[in-house]
This record gives sequence, structure tokens and C-alpha cells, in this order.
Amino acid sequence: MNTAADNPVIGTRSFGSDTELVTRHAAAAVTGLQAAGVAACAKHFPGHGSTRTDTHHSIATVDAPLDLLARRDLPPFVAAIAAGVRAVMPGHLRVPALTGDLPASLSAAALTGLLRGDLGFTGVIVSDALEMRAVSGPFGIPEAAVLAVAAGTDLLCLGRDQDHLSYLAVRDALVTAVASGRMPGARLEDAAARVAQLRAWTAAARESATDAAGAGAPGAEATDVGLAAARRAVRMSGSPARRLGQPVVVEVVPPANIAVGAVPWGLGSWVPADSVVRISTGTAGGDLAAAAGAALAVASGRSLIVVVRDAHRHPAARDVIARLLATRPDAVVVEMGLPLWRPPDGAYVATYGAARTSGLAAAEVLGLADRPAPAASDNVRLVRSIPVLASRAQGPRPGRPADRAPGTGQAAFTCIMLHMRLSARADYALRAAIELAAASGGGRHVTADQLARTQGIPGKFLEAILTQLRRGGLVRSQRGPDGGFWLARPAGDISLADIIRAIDGPLVGVRGERPENLGYIGAAEPLQTVWIALRANERAILEDVTLEHIVSGHLPESVVKLADDPRAWA
Repeated sequence: MNTAADNPVIGTRSFGSDTELVTRHAAAAVTGLQAAGVAACAKHFPGHGSTRTDTHHSIATVDAPLDLLARRDLPPFVAAIAAGVRAVMPGHLRVPALTGDLPASLSAAALTGLLRGDLGFTGVIVSDALEMRAVSGPFGIPEAAVLAVAAGTDLLCLGRDQDHLSYLAVRDALVTAVASGRMPGARLEDAAARVAQLRAWTAAARESATDAAGAGAPGAEATDVGLAAARRAVRMSGSPARRLGQPVVVEVVPPANIAVGAVPWGLGSWVPADSVVRISTGTAGGDLAAAAGAALAVASGRSLIVVVRDAHRHPAARDVIARLLATRPDAVVVEMGLPLWRPPDGAYVATYGAARTSGLAAAEVLGLADRPAPAASDNVRLVRSIPVLASRAQGPRPGRPADRAPGTGQAAFTCIMLHMRLSARADYALRAAIELAAASGGGRHVTADQLARTQGIPGKFLEAILTQLRRGGLVRSQRGPDGGFWLARPAGDISLADIIRAIDGPLVGVRGERPENLGYIGAAEPLQTVWIALRANERAILEDVTLEHIVSGHLPESVVKLADDPRAWA
């Protein structure tokens, strides 16, 4: 969770500020990582996102009652534990209602009482770096290690700048604590056993993942999942005033994070080295103006892209952007942290991350890098082809009237998805949900037989689909002569993404399709526009389009425009 906008250490490391959303993503991340042989670790228990202090420098405090923690911060950890997460990392943060004056990382109430006792976690508790000033400052590294292990920690973390002498000091402190009777030897034995189990699981899981990969060449879904996620994360508003020819990239560089040091980021990899200008946010005020002026001189007669990370946290970054835009309002601003501040006007790109994949996704959006067309081998989740009426074989442009099923006079609900990475169950679930949404306008319930008949959904799929939609809180049902199924929420509150997630989980594999490979008709016809639009922008569309949009036929204007984008038809 990241509920404090000015949190200096969490930001894009969190899945967001909405508890329900973060909870879903946490469980999915654990499942995905561990399926690939990587032991997942949920952190920073019991929740670091509401703090405004960097625990690398001093202890943070979460001054919240336990009932608020239970509603806001703990559900993602509960979901991660339910998903089988192998490790949990407590934060060096004080929670007075739970830990008193101690940080959670050194508190038996937090680790042994809440995490192990109340939440039932049986995996490895791994400490955050012990040299962080939040604990090394008041206690010293060796003493912090003893307190952590005594509280329930199994695996101690010493950061990249710690040497062998630090390790020996920690080891000796633990031995002394046991020898003096301060800590029972059984606590070390228990910790060692848990760490051994983790090592054994990791070895077996990696071997299993390697064997699975060796069974067949991995496709794009296996090898490019990070890039696919980065592409879907990118948001762009506004348009460059002109084509970005020979752009100059100004990177406004924030202070290096103490945990990882200086790391590469930005768009420098996609322009010549002499086209990158870097301005530090640590530059003094007068020098900052001079640096901005020098950057403008370099960009004279050329396109200008300004790249920043967490501008909302750095006044100097906002100052630089304002100075550059005052002279060059045509400049494009790219935010590679949290997009909580943005200029009032102009083209703006938000990547929600600063990894190389996020940089590449932004470079593709800006035309600095080509995005290759998907290869046939990329269609690793190829599903059935549903026959389409011959007259629709080439796929109409969005907006054509719905066809009617031959001999029925009723709108047909057929579609064809030759290459979409969408499971058959998710496709059936979308069409079933559309039928329920259409019926909800008249207050009608729909029976399973009606869904199967109208939508052509096989019974073996339908029962499982409706069960998953009920569990996801999207559909309700009632038995008896007047029974049937109906939407649990208004159609305007249920997005296409909600339905797909309820069936398939994360939206990792979903992408758009060429018009000629689509043939939705009847009430489902607007889905065709959605899938075409996804080819031009695979980002927020599935979250933005609701069942009400589909049933009414009035899609968001942004989706309609994307469907007409040449990239969607290329």
C-alpha cells in the first residue's frame, strides 16, 4: 500500500493506494513469481505506505489504530500468505498501537504475535537491511540483529556496503545472546530450519521451472512479461506539437537511493549520447536556472523531451520543468515515478516505473523505438476460433449496425479471436456478463439455459464461469422457479478488466486484435471496437470500459479514437 503521496521510499514499489486493488495484485505477484521458481517476499509488514520518513535514515511511525491497519494495510499481506508467499519482510517502522516504542522488525508482538499467530504465516521472516539508520542508529547492527531474531526473524539482511567484519560481529552477538541465556538456542534452531526449508523449496522450484521451460520454447508471454506490463502501464495525455525528430532528452536526476545507489534510468538508451542533458535536483537555485538555459540552447531547433522521476517530491525538478516549458511549451514531459504532479498543459507521459522496460515502453509511445509486430509464435494462448457470419469475415469498421442471426431476427452473439491472448473461459464470461447486463435494464433474471442458448456457451464452461463470477462479487444467483442470475453491481460499475480478472487473474496476456480477425455482432459488437483500440494502446482500456458502455453502445470517446488510430489497423 502507498497511501501517503509524499512517501519517500515506497512510491511505484507498491501496487497502489487502493486496498482491494493492491490485495489482488499482491496475490497474483506471489503466484506468478513462485510459479517461475522465485521465492516471493511480501514487504514491509505491517505496512510502510502511510509513512513520510525514509527508514534508511531514521525510524518511521505508523500512528494508526489497529482497526485501521486491519482494513487498510493488512489485507495485501493476508492475500499474499493465502497465496503461499515464502517470505515476509517486516519494516523498520514503529506502530505504537502494536509495537510500542520498538519498530515492527524488532517486535515480538508484530512478528510472533500478529504475523505468525493471528495471520498464520509459517514461512521465513527476513529482516530489512540492518545497517539502515532506523535500527542501526539506536541499537547498532549486532544488537539490532539479536533483537530481530529474538522477536521472530529467521533470516538477517546485511546490505551491499557491509563487510565480513559486520557479519562476524552479528554472529558473535547471536552466540553471546544464547550463551548468556538472553535468547534460547531453540530460537536459532527454528530459524535455521525455516531457512533450510526455503533453500530446499527454491532449489526444487527452480528445477521445476527449468524443466517446464525446457519442455517447449518459451513464447512472448514467458520471456517478455515485464515489457508487456510496462507497455500496459504507460499513459499518455496530449500529443507532441510536432514529430519528435532528433530530440534532446533532458533528464532531471533526483538523489540516489541509499539502498541501491545510482542506477540507470530514463530515455538515454534510445537517443545518441550527445543528445542527453542531465540536471541534478541537488543543483543550487542560480545554477539550476543556468543549467536549464544550457539545455534549451542544446535543444534549439530540435524536439525536447524532459524526463523526471517523482516530480511531486522534488521542488527543483518542478522548477526545471517550469523553466523549460516556459520557453518550449511543445516539450514532452515523461514522468517515470508516481504521476502525482504534472504541468497544466502539454504532452505528458507517465510510465509508473523507471526500469529499462518502462523506458522502452515510453520510447515506443514517443516514436523513439519501433515496436515489433507480434510474431505467430507469440500466440502462446491461442484459443478456439468461433465461426463468424460470412458477411462479417473481413470485420467491419466500428459503428456498423449489428447483424442478425439467420432465421431468428435476433441479434447474434458470435465472435472470432484468431490471435487474442484471451482464454475461452474469459471470452465466454464477457459475453455472459453482457447478456446479464442487457437483462438488468428490464430487471430480469437470466437462467443458465438462457445464457447457454443465447450465447452458445457449453455447459462445461458455464457452470465454472458463473461460479467464478459469483466468487468475484460480480454475479448473484437465486434458485427456484423465479431464480436465475443477475449482476451483483450496476453494469456501470463492472469493467471488462473485472470480468477477465475474475476468470484468468492478471491481465498479462491480453492484447488487441486486427479488425479482420474480429466479428462481434449484436449487443456484443462494441467489444470489437475495444479489441481494435487495444492494438493502439494496451493500457487502461479494459479498466475504463464497463458493461454499461458495451450494452448501450456508447463507448468512451478515447476508445473510439484509438480504434480509428492507424496503428490499430496496420
